[in-house]
Amino acid sequence: MAGFSSASGTTTKSWFKNPVDGDRYGAGRRIPRPMALPDLLSVRKAIDDARVARNRWKYIVVHNSGTRQGNARIFDYYHRHVRKMPNGLAYHFVIGNGTSTGNGQIEIGNRWVKQLAGGHVHSDYLNYIGLGICLVGDFNRDLPTHAQLEALDELIRYLPTKSRKSGGTLSIVLGHKEINPRPTDCPGNRFPLSWLHRTFTNCEPTNIAAIETILAAERSSKRRASFAGLLAL
Repeated sequence: MAGFSSASGTTTKSWFKNPVDGDRYGAGRRIPRPMALPDLLSVRKAIDDARVARNRWKYIVVHNSGTRQGNARIFDYYHRHVRKMPNGLAYHFVIGNGTSTGNGQIEIGNRWVKQLAGGHVHSDYLNYIGLGICLVGDFNRDLPTHAQLEALDELIRYLPTKSRKSGGTLSIVLGHKEINPRPTDCPGNRFPLSWLHRTFTNCEPTNIAAIETILAAERSSKRRASFAGLLAL
């Protein structure tokens, strides 16, 4: 069972209910995560404390930051002041790579705490029903770290426990480019999407058809609204 490094350097039990096997990613050994135990507990508390509406989150969308460094604070500044997004950080969660935060460290965004729509997919509707998880890194050039994949695995497995407590169902897990209406290479060509699909078996091709139906309806609705606006001129 994978462990975590506490502040004292001792290995503690996984803080998620579904601990992952440290060998799953071919490491062949435990990979301790450089996070203090109080930090881990505060992340779990932040997830548990959110008031999640029943069946609100139907998708979990995995991203890479496209940068080799960064953290939630840096991305929040960029999204808020450069991209002019009023709610700041576009993602609900950010997983560090050991540069600006700990390797595998999970940061909770304000959009999760306040249960706000994301800003990570080019679709208002999908942002409303899709959680965004961003791994720090440029995965066109580099691979995600083992600790990042462990954290992603555990986070995705833990989030549905919150949804089920609200009477909801499991979310569909996809890479950004598998759901985005516009072409993108996110989460990067070196991100192991095949691993994501094997690990979370609700990543079925049939779900893509359902997404296309949603997007077509959204585009049609926007066209009708635009036409109605022209008639009102």
